Amino acid sequence: MRVIEIIKDEKKKMVHICLDDNSKLSMYEDDYYGLGIYDKDELTSEEIIELTRKTQERLSRTLALRMILLKRRTRKEVEDKLKNEGIFSECIDVVLNELEIEGYINDDMYAKKLVKRMRSNNKSRKQIEQEFIVKGLDASKLDVIDDNNLDEVIAKNLFNKKFSGKDLSDEKVKARAYNFLKSKGFSFDVIRQYIKF
Repeated sequence: MRVIEIIKDEKKKMVHICLDDNSKLSMYEDDYYGLGIYDKDELTSEEIIELTRKTQERLSRTLALRMILLKRRTRKEVEDKLKNEGIFSECIDVVLNELEIEGYINDDMYAKKLVKRMRSNNKSRKQIEQEFIVKGLDASKLDVIDDNNLDEVIAKNLFNKKFSGKDLSDEKVKARAYNFLKSKGFSFDVIRQYIKF
């Protein structure tokens, strides 16, 4: 395809190449000069595909790093964000694999910190499992990371905090206590340790 016009965006350090089929190819300025495209009047479809791929990979890496450096994220969170930005799937996979190798994305470490943070906020195992699903983490790894007995300790803390000194022989109070612990994701077996039915 024939190159009609070249527009430089100094602020973003991008170059936009307008082609004769009314399409526009955007790339980083250093790729434009580094690949020697500046002296071509025509681009083959293979060159256009390669330039698009290279630009997409660089753009996805930039976006991913910007997200990760602001706040730690899981692989799935970064992948979803890049897909929403319109980045090609092949480029996303390449960039995510590179970021995992470099240590920018580490789902195992993220999972451990998430469990620790949620447990310190008195969250039940079920609430943690739901957060694992939302974040795209493997919920089966929760067994390795988390101690099942913590649900009992956390339920006891929450129960004592909210219902100490309350008359549990009153059915309304008992129902409120049950519903409170159930809404926090505790199982019936854990709840019945504090509420006798």
